[in-house]
Amino acid sequence: SHLQAAREVMDLTGVTQNITNIYPEFEAGAKELIATRPEMANDAKGVLAELKPEADKRADDMAKTAAAIFASNMSEADLKAVTAFFKS
Repeated sequence: SHLQAAREVMDLTGVTQNITNIYPEFEAGAKELIATRPEMANDAKGVLAELKPEADKRADDMAKTAAAIFASNMSEADLKAVTAFFKS
């Protein structure tokens, strides 16, 4: 389908990876900040654990929205041509 073709283009071009990397990059940055404040480590781990499910949901929502944008701006044939190019 058209949305599946858009999703495949996103996967092949790195858009999906960029979206899924948002939370891990945030988490890494938070861990760097608390490296100098070990007394905050337990609280920070708790907060990060609480944020993860919502971050995962938001990442999924962003990926669906991005796929819809790709699909609305490119024909299915064009999406398949992009896919073929990236697979070649």
